[in-house]
Amino acid sequence: MASGAQEWYRPAGPHQVPRSRLGGGRLVAVLLAVLVLGAIAWTVLGALLTPPAATPCTQRCGPMAGVPVPQPARYHSSAYGFDVFYTDPWKVVQQDAKNVVFQTSNGQFEVSGQDAGKSDQQLVQEAVASLPDSQFQSVTPVGSIRGAHLGFQSGAGVVFSATFLPEGGRAVKARIAVLVATKGRASVTAVGLDPWMPAAPNGIPESSQFDAALSQFQWAGQ
Repeated sequence: MASGAQEWYRPAGPHQVPRSRLGGGRLVAVLLAVLVLGAIAWTVLGALLTPPAATPCTQRCGPMAGVPVPQPARYHSSAYGFDVFYTDPWKVVQQDAKNVVFQTSNGQFEVSGQDAGKSDQQLVQEAVASLPDSQFQSVTPVGSIRGAHLGFQSGAGVVFSATFLPEGGRAVKARIAVLVATKGRASVTAVGLDPWMPAAPNGIPESSQFDAALSQFQWAGQ
């Protein structure tokens, strides 16, 4: 009996840990796969959460923000009440109650007022005659200015050619635009001087700037 019991209750051998079914190489491959899937999922999630880029408007668009337009400066004649508006690079070099002279990009622009009583055509000729002979030579009319105006008031205008002799400088060919208009008790004369440029309107390179100043001109009471 004793020998039989020993056979039935044989002591167990040393405990053995079961070996993993995944080898070292397979484990690394699994980890890499998990990382790749995680990166893909993160990329997809980021794309879903990122708002789409705005599509440029091409039709029936609302107002768009832009660069603010600089407000013009103003000369006011205390004697006759008219206003002349201007912006850079024009600079006032002389002014009083009746007259203002601007230095422009290429030349000069002058506006002066006087009591009404003479025709616009007569005042055009007087403005040209008042140019100093020491600086303006061979002054010759080139043609009339159609639609001559100061503000909303129609007037008379003539373009002249001349040789301009600046102090201490060389003589240059020039164009002189003279415009006169009368309203109420005031007659206003505008004289624009520029170096002659054949390709420019009337040979005046600042023709559009002169016209802008004449268009924005305001009479007393406006």
